[in-house]
Amino acid sequence: GQDTATEIPTSVTVTVGEPVSLQCTVPSVPTSFVWQGYPRDLPLDMQQLGMRIFQHPSRPGGEPQNAARYGLEDQYTLNIKATTLNDGGWYYCNINGLEQHKANVVVVEEPEVFINVELVHDAMAEITCAVQYAGPEVLPEEHKPKLALTLGDRTLQAQETPNTRNPDNDLYTRLTVVSVLV
Repeated sequence: GQDTATEIPTSVTVTVGEPVSLQCTVPSVPTSFVWQGYPRDLPLDMQQLGMRIFQHPSRPGGEPQNAARYGLEDQYTLNIKATTLNDGGWYYCNINGLEQHKANVVVVEEPEVFINVELVHDAMAEITCAVQYAGPEVLPEEHKPKLALTLGDRTLQAQETPNTRNPDNDLYTRLTVVSVLV
């Protein structure tokens, strides 16, 4: 019979250090099964084809490509053990070469807050919250990190800037800026 996934991987946003589980459940053992990844640290010569993390039947022992970084459990659930910015990217499972399911993995660093005190003499202070993250180049808005600045129990109206990409390290930065009376 036809092997169709009963559970497919969903896109996820995590903080550096958190594990990720991407599920791809197939009711019976498929003829062929591949987990393919396009993480941020992929060498240039592999960026077109991606990295084969796990393959059945040629790796029937169930060991994924890099056992320190990836684990496999139950029915082809791919675990990224402790994410780093290098794990940001996209991943897909391929069943029998016919059915393919893709998920984005976005890895976010802890946000940083900067206060511009030069403005304080006008009884105004500018507060900037910035976050760096790694993920696929094309990313739906709902998977991009959301930033909010709160003062006590009040959320401040902030001006979000478009995401910028740092060409040196391929990381994206998202900023939100607010001016407050001090």
